[in-house]
Order: sequence, then structure tokens, then C-alpha cells
Amino acid sequence: MLSDDAEGGLAAGLPDRADEELRSVVPIVHAHLLELVNRTEARLVGELPGYGDLPQLGLRASITGQFEYLLASISGTRTPPGSISPGDTGRARAEQGVPLHAVLEAYRITVAELWQDVQSAALAQGTDPAIVVGLAGEMFGRLEEVSRIAILAYQERAAELLVEREAERAATLEALFKGYLRGRDEIWRAAVRLELPLEGRFVAIVAASAGEDPLPDVYARLRRRGLGSAWRLTPDLKVGVVSLRQHDVATVLAVLEDLAEGRVGVSAVFTALADASHGVYVARLMMAAIPTGESGVRQLDDSPLAALVAASPDTSRMLIETVLGDLLALPEKARVPLVETLEHWLAAKGSVADAAQALFCHPNTVRYRINRIEEVVGVDLSDPADLAEVASAVQALKLFPL
Repeated sequence: MLSDDAEGGLAAGLPDRADEELRSVVPIVHAHLLELVNRTEARLVGELPGYGDLPQLGLRASITGQFEYLLASISGTRTPPGSISPGDTGRARAEQGVPLHAVLEAYRITVAELWQDVQSAALAQGTDPAIVVGLAGEMFGRLEEVSRIAILAYQERAAELLVEREAERAATLEALFKGYLRGRDEIWRAAVRLELPLEGRFVAIVAASAGEDPLPDVYARLRRRGLGSAWRLTPDLKVGVVSLRQHDVATVLAVLEDLAEGRVGVSAVFTALADASHGVYVARLMMAAIPTGESGVRQLDDSPLAALVAASPDTSRMLIETVLGDLLALPEKARVPLVETLEHWLAAKGSVADAAQALFCHPNTVRYRINRIEEVVGVDLSDPADLAEVASAVQALKLFPL
């Protein structure tokens, strides 16, 4: 087993004469270390993902330090100051976000380039080719152990970073959703950490939780559709913000409806990440409007009236009682067609013909029902003030059914 300390050397176990000859190769290789570093750096940057993005001076220092480590290992001496062990490299690459497979391939390239110089120097000074071949087996056999040290260090550091980053993301989301972030700089840092844009098209989502994830796999499903999102799970709720990009909100709703087994509220579309806290507030109202024990997804539409109604649930319920109380008190057989007609008539902007088409009935039926609604409620729907009250009450009823 090879430790981070090179004492013992790659040549350990070979015949004494071979050991001595191989030790004599190290100064020859070391004299041309700059050329070896240049050659290796060019291969790493040109062939491996992530290495071209590393700071050049840092990468060169790392390559040099690794060669110092490996040469010391060949000679069986203690690693000199400035050498870099496999564990050091594994930890550093995890912090830099280099893929693990690229780190392992980098070790293969590094050892291959070093072996090329060791082999050339050994043969040039007359070392028995059989001894050189023996060293090759020893050297590349140890590459597996060197790689194992790097893998373990990489995985350990990656796990630590994951915990740290998840804690940072959780704190960032908490601050964003509760409106604690102030100023463009704080919002920008949050956007970078959450991998979301500062501006665009967003919706907020709140789902009721009973101790387990109410929207399992939602992040991955949205991502597969080209939607970015960030989520916070608590014992009571799962709260998220979704960047719609060029997609319609219907794409999000389809995913939610496929996953939801409980109550899910969705805000209207907003255009700045800084407004996420208000979006969460509205989405929570939409979720709360779904009766306990039922399942479903409810979204606030984009109209200013809907946003105004949603902002005050208590006032909205009072509006419903005051304006539509007598209508809602009718027996179900009479109430249901009248409320349905009123909703379609308002949606059709007062067009009797369009409402009749949507309801699959004769226009005279719509006219009769509208007249009946005016009688029961005590309003004149041709009066703008009465119409505004009724339209607001109907919108409130959609959001907060009694």
C-alpha cells in the first residue's frame, strides 16, 4: 500500500544493482524537469475536461510538485518541500470542480510522461533493458495505488464540499424566500449560488409536506425539460422557485400535476428573482385555498385583480359573503348553473354569445341566468361599480372557495 509519504520508493524490492542504477536516473530526469512539465501541461490542458480552466500558474506548480513526489518515490528518498502527494491533488481537484475521471486520466498521463523520460535516461546510461522493463511493471503497477489515494481524497473532500454547499444553498433559499436579501449585490450572489438568473420569468411553488418529500424528483424532471429550479424542504412544506426561461408555465403545471399527491400552490409569473418572497407568499395562499385532505395544484393567474384578491384572504372571504352570499345560499340545483354562467360570462367579457358557446346552451339561457343573478344578488351588471364588485367576488371565490 502506497502512502502519501514516498519513503520506500517505487524501486523497493528490485535487485540492489537495479535499485542503484535507477536512483542514478533521477538527477538526469530532474535536470530536464521544465521540459517534462511543459509537455505534460500541454497534454492535460489539451486532452482533459476542466484542466484548461485551471489557473496556469497553479496547474504548473501542481504538475511540478507531483513530479517531485514521483521522482522521490523512485529514488526511495523523502519527498522534498514543494512536492504534491496524490491526496493533495485529489483534494485540490475536488475543490476546483474537475471531474474525477479527468483526475485519474491526468495521473495516467503524468506517469506515462515521466516513464518516457525515465526509460530514455536509463537506456542512455546503459542500464540493462531487462531491468528497465522490470521497472515499467513496478511503476505502472503502483499507478493504481497512487490513483486510489487520489480517489479517496477526492471523494472525501467532495463529500465535505457537498455538505457545505447544501448548507449554503439552504441558507440562501431561506433568505430569498423570506425576503431577507437586500440590494442587487446580495440577490446576484444568491442567483449565482442557486444557478438561477437575476431576471427572467419565474414562478414560486409551495407544497404541503407531512414529513416526507411531497414532490419527489421534481428538480430532475424540470431539468430534463430545460427548466432551472431551486428547492427547500422543511418538515411542513416544500418551497421552490422555477426559472421558466422560454417555456410556458403549463410545462411546470404538468410536472406538478403528475407528481403531486397533496396540496400544491403556484404563484403568478414574476420577472425578478428578488420578488421570490412575494411569489412564495402567493403560492402559499394558493396551497391553503385547497381544502385540507384534498390533492391538487392551484395557480394564481397573471391578472392584477387576482393578485390583489390573493393578497388578503380574510378580506376576500368577507367580499364573497357580502356580494355573493345570497347567491351561494341558494339550493345546489339552482346555485351551480348560475355561478357557472356568471364565471363564463365574465371570462367572455360580457359576451352572451361567447358565454353560451362555452356553456353549450342557447344565448337566451345565458340572458335569463344573468337576469336571475342580478335579482338574487341585488346588482345591475351594466353598472361599472356593481360589475367590479361582482367580478372581484367571483375571482375571490375561485381562490378561496367557501
